Amino acid sequence: MTLRHCLVPMLLSALVGCAVDGSTTAEEEVAKELPERAEVKVLLAEAAFDPASLGARPSTRTITFYDTPRLELSKAGLLLRSRDGEDGDDDITVKLRPFVPSQVVRSLQGEAELKCELDVNAGSQGTSSCSWTESVDGSRIKRAARDPRAIAALWTSKAERFAAQRGHAITTLDVRPFGPISSTVWKLEAEDLAEEITFERWDVPGGNTTLEASVKVKTANVRAKETALLAWLDAHRLTQAKVQQTKTAAALEALARPVR
Repeated sequence: MTLRHCLVPMLLSALVGCAVDGSTTAEEEVAKELPERAEVKVLLAEAAFDPASLGARPSTRTITFYDTPRLELSKAGLLLRSRDGEDGDDDITVKLRPFVPSQVVRSLQGEAELKCELDVNAGSQGTSSCSWTESVDGSRIKRAARDPRAIAALWTSKAERFAAQRGHAITTLDVRPFGPISSTVWKLEAEDLAEEITFERWDVPGGNTTLEASVKVKTANVRAKETALLAWLDAHRLTQAKVQQTKTAAALEALARPVR
């Protein structure tokens, strides 16, 4: 029995278990389809910590999500996001989770815009996801922030086709922007960890400030790398937040609250 078999959550509702009699279950067949790469994420208790103190250089961007007022898309596992970077590094993303590579429509498989990986929050089994990301002119993102009618123009036909795998025609949806969220990103080559650590701070309007540390690794090594990352953080006196909720879920919940 391989590690990959025991990592994956059951992609529709519950966690996948591993057969104890040596037989191959239907869930294990799904496990074989997991992405080769994983991202291990740790939400830190020290949200005010400055990674520049470790020698990392910051870059800034704003992040906006698009959803219905009741967050029906994110609840259905469909995330729509734009990022407006300080150096013109602007993009839009459609993300499906849970989703495995073999579920991607054949016409989009192998495209450079497609990425599939296992999302692992510290202490969790992880969820396989696939995303479609394209560069976009930042002026279009700013226009969509001012006028919700311009949101539909952000998505190309391929992005629409990717989203349609979750049963939604995104250009016809009644969605609005959630954000913008101010984001600061630091990247640090941690030689003693043998990985590049990414720190990202989100300042969510009406919500909390969060700081997350993450590394991208091979799925087969995810548990060992998670342990190593936690040990590295501990050595630098950085601790896990008590609740390891994804920063996206927490941000959307805060942004969807009625203003009082």
